[in-house]
Amino acid sequence: MSLDLKKQLISDKKFIGDLIQGFIGEDKTLMFCYFSGSLAYGTFAENSDIDVTAFIDGLDFYIHTNMGDYDVFLLPKSWVIKRQKVDDDVKEYVKLFIDDVFSIDKNLIYENPKYHDDLEKLRSYDITKSLKKYLDNFYEYYMYYFVDNETPVKKFYHVIRLKGQLEHYLKTGVFNLEMDEKYRKEMLEFKRNTENQIGLQIYASKIGDYLEDIRKIKEEL
Repeated sequence: MSLDLKKQLISDKKFIGDLIQGFIGEDKTLMFCYFSGSLAYGTFAENSDIDVTAFIDGLDFYIHTNMGDYDVFLLPKSWVIKRQKVDDDVKEYVKLFIDDVFSIDKNLIYENPKYHDDLEKLRSYDITKSLKKYLDNFYEYYMYYFVDNETPVKKFYHVIRLKGQLEHYLKTGVFNLEMDEKYRKEMLEFKRNTENQIGLQIYASKIGDYLEDIRKIKEEL
């Protein structure tokens, strides 16, 4: 799919909200939803998925599903803060991306006014309170898959991303999506080479080094 067509799909926010509400049924309510994944982290490209995260009132469990051209993650209302706290009840994969809320203002698709307070709780939660647990979860997840892959796959761009964010945090005391431009360039180059196994092999040692840096930082917190 072309990048222009993907941009058209992203722009139709009412359709996305209606699509999710239709999927969950009348007995559940879409609280709010936003673009996540590469759109949240500023790495959206032609080979990117259109990721959408939605919180649902009345949902008792996590659902990951494709809705047409959208890759949708449905989360229960009870996870609004539990996810940010890196709670054990929350699925490991979901806890990898608690920092996507830093770009939620520009990526918000739909908000039900009834749940405005819940959205504000999500926006305002201080992630640094959960940073050590977040890094523990992140490191264990990616290290598990790293040792089983001779060549990194696309999702490992998040290792580069977090390394850059942590370097910024150590310099400024502020944890957000900011990073030195060299890391942003590395992420985009890495993603462009996803289908090029020879190109990706050059990143194998760098990903390993960055994972080790993340481990050291989390041990010092």
